[in-house]
Amino acid sequence: MRSAAIVVGIVSSVALTVTAALTPQNAVQVLSGYTEAEIVASAERAGAALAVDSRNPSVPNKYFGEPAPPGASERKCVAASGMGPVRSGQFAIGGLLSEKRDKAGDIKIWWAPMHHAAQMSLVVRGRMAGTGAVTEFLSSGVAWPVVRGGPPVPVAEREYFFPSGVRFSSAGKWILVATQGSDWGCFILNVL
Repeated sequence: MRSAAIVVGIVSSVALTVTAALTPQNAVQVLSGYTEAEIVASAERAGAALAVDSRNPSVPNKYFGEPAPPGASERKCVAASGMGPVRSGQFAIGGLLSEKRDKAGDIKIWWAPMHHAAQMSLVVRGRMAGTGAVTEFLSSGVAWPVVRGGPPVPVAEREYFFPSGVRFSSAGKWILVATQGSDWGCFILNVL
């Protein structure tokens, strides 16, 4: 197995980040509620209602095998901090999960779905507990890890993921739900 050193270019690059622009109807579909407990319960109900892909994981040993990273293999919302990886359901995330937002309010997070391909789309919806603030991130831009100075990674061995900069309007406790096809994950971040 190759280790990740740097990220090679983006296969396709369409990414949009919108903060506090979702309508209440859009936000209610995945994330309703006001308190952390209400939002988490809503997210987990939505996750339970989503069909589960029974295929084997695309990257069975990295995030979805043994030893498993912290988190849950079930469709449960899990706390995420540090650099990761942290698993929830069919997603693993990592990045700058405990860092302060940059000047634009972004935090760099990578998203690895259990079932991936060179052509896929990511939807991340988030709600801040206690305020009703929302964020949404959409992407079809995928990347894959490579060995620094090593040979190109053959297409069949690429471990695709979504690099992102998710925008948060303010510091606080955010609940984020990621979907890619039928893959689902829910993460609780304490955004600084």
